[in-house]
Amino acid sequence: MELFKQLYRYNFKKLHSVLCPNKSKKRIEHYEISAYGTARTFAKELGLNEIAVLLQETLDEEANADKALT
Repeated sequence: MELFKQLYRYNFKKLHSVLCPNKSKKRIEHYEISAYGTARTFAKELGLNEIAVLLQETLDEEANADKALT
């Protein structure tokens, strides 16, 4: 019975990743958005305005990519 449960869990996870690939992609986008947002805020606080603008542009691109996956 335990072996059956393990096989079921494994196959469910595998099936889920095949049927829901966007979920993994969205997770990656969310990590990237968080990282770029944090870096942009640090750049602003340090007075690195040119870098903050570039990071904001990248952040906007990542947000658009995230919306495209929805």
